[in-house]
Order: sequence, then C-alpha cells, then structure tokens
Amino acid sequence: MIKYLLFTFCSIILGINISNGQNSLGYMAGKYFRSNPYTGDFNSFINHLLNDPTLKNKQEVKKTDTTLYSFSGTYTTHQPFGFKSNKVNIALWETSVPLSDTLSLQDTIINYMVSAYLPNTTANQKIIKKELTHLLNRNKRYFSSSSHLNLTDDKKQPNGEGYNMFILMHAMAPVSIAWQIDEDTKELGMHLLFRISNSSNKSETPLPLFPSF
Repeated sequence: MIKYLLFTFCSIILGINISNGQNSLGYMAGKYFRSNPYTGDFNSFINHLLNDPTLKNKQEVKKTDTTLYSFSGTYTTHQPFGFKSNKVNIALWETSVPLSDTLSLQDTIINYMVSAYLPNTTANQKIIKKELTHLLNRNKRYFSSSSHLNLTDDKKQPNGEGYNMFILMHAMAPVSIAWQIDEDTKELGMHLLFRISNSSNKSETPLPLFPSF
C-alpha cells in the first residue's frame, strides 16, 4: 500500500490579488512536475499524467461510491530537484475536507506530489536539508507567508521538517515542501505537494475564504 504524507494546516491569511497567486503556482509547478495541472484544462492534465511514457509501475484506483481516486507511478528519467536521486515517484489522490464544523458540508481536493529519494546517510541528510532551504528561498516570493513544520514518525520521534506555503485569501496552504525519513524503507525523501481544486475543468487553489455556492 502506498503511504502518502499529509501536512497539517491551521493558518488563515487575509488579502487580495488571487489571480497572481494562480499564475505563480502554475509557473512553480512547471519547474518541478512533468505534468503541470495549471497548463490547459484539468482533463488534459490528467491525460498527460496517465500517459506519460517516462512513468512505470503505474497504479490507479478509480473513484467509486466508497473510494476516492488515486494514481501513482515511478519516473524513469525525471529528476525534479537539485540532486540526483535514486528514485522519483509521482502521486495524485483525492481527499475530502470539511467546509463547516458539522462535517455535513465537504469538498474534495486533489493532492499532487512529486517525491525524490536518497539513501539515509549523513552526507545525504546534508544534501536534502540544503535542498529544502533552496526550495523555500527560491519559491517563497510566490506566497504571502509560510509556516514551519517539525515532522515525526508513528512513535512521535523527529524524522523530518517542512513548510506550508500560503497565498492570499485562502484557508488552505496550496503548496507544502518537506524532507522526511520513510518509515518503511528508511530512505530520505524530498517531497513537493500541491493541493488543487478542479473547478469547471480548471485547476484552482482550494478553499478560498469567500467561495461562491
């Protein structure tokens, strides 16, 4: 079973200029993902992802009345970050999020994550921590604020760190970056996660503070 990182979010940021945030997210996604959700319509993005010839070990779970959609695969050539990794995975999966305290009103968001792995050595820990700092410094101009995360394993032991990246007028961080030790393989993983809403066949930032119903 594929295990996915889930990053917490708690801050709400107020402001304006949403369209610039959308454009910036598309530019950032284009630097790290072979299939960019902000280029063209959403269906074209999914088609490009599913039929990428550089992907192997593809796994797809169709959406049903009781299960949400998910897709994953492993790239044969793609190297998204500033180090050469021994494995690069892509994953896309749906998650239901509450829109009210009663949990009766929910929305479905799409999580889209690229992950690169290295053996867990002291030298590689320095490399991957440096890459996290580089990702933050290179891309923080696209966001209004960020929050630091100390990540832990199932036993609450420290095993990584990351950042939630916020844009104006949205309650959920559309992007998270993190490194973490994989609890199964013990490898070091560098992760870039985008959260997306499919609105009228277009990729949008989920959970605006003033949605239209």
